[in-house]
Amino acid sequence: MAKTRYEEMTLQYGRDEILIRIDRPERESDVVLVLGHGYYHDMEDDLLQYLAQKLPEEGLLVARFNYPFAHKRWKGLPHASKWVPFYQKVLERIQTESFIPENSYYFTGGKSLSALVSASLPDHQDTGKIFLGAPLEIRKGFLRWPVSPEPFLKQSVPMLFVQGSEDRYAPRRKVELLMGKLNPRGHLLLIPGADHSLKIQNQQNRSQKEVYQEISDIILWFVSESLRKKLKKN
Repeated sequence: MAKTRYEEMTLQYGRDEILIRIDRPERESDVVLVLGHGYYHDMEDDLLQYLAQKLPEEGLLVARFNYPFAHKRWKGLPHASKWVPFYQKVLERIQTESFIPENSYYFTGGKSLSALVSASLPDHQDTGKIFLGAPLEIRKGFLRWPVSPEPFLKQSVPMLFVQGSEDRYAPRRKVELLMGKLNPRGHLLLIPGADHSLKIQNQQNRSQKEVYQEISDIILWFVSESLRKKLKKN
């Protein structure tokens, strides 16, 4: 097992001091995954913690951070566009770290809300995007609002979508329709029996850890394939 370490830093954003954590291999790496959390969680989300532990063993850096709303009780409705400048600031802060090579390859994304935020970031700074449970509609009680697919459609970089088959915020019909529009830039891993948080809901013949391992494996494949195509193109 490869040795790993972590670094913590802060970002002043308005009145909030934001914690950023980067888990990394001991040897230098120029591949950085920036993964934000969902609207009702923080960066200690189970899946994000698993990826932050597992992927550095394969030579990748994984950066996580808390949004200013992470530990606030009243949140209102999630508005992805509001948090695009914040995510950009986090990315810029990470890029200043001395242990990250100047011309590194960045993959942005995250769970739920962070997928929508990342989709609205400029794609010129990314090698690819990783969306974990990207919502295609917003629900609040009996109300629901469709999520515009335009930010995804405007992206020119490869995109990986990891979705649960039982995700009430991303009906399978909408997921398949979006994948058709994104072909060949969009790649989909559909987890049978998983909900919006990619947790197994129905009786399955595998554990949650096995699901997380599958997600880690598909991310490694996606990163490797995206880098291969980028270097071949250049």
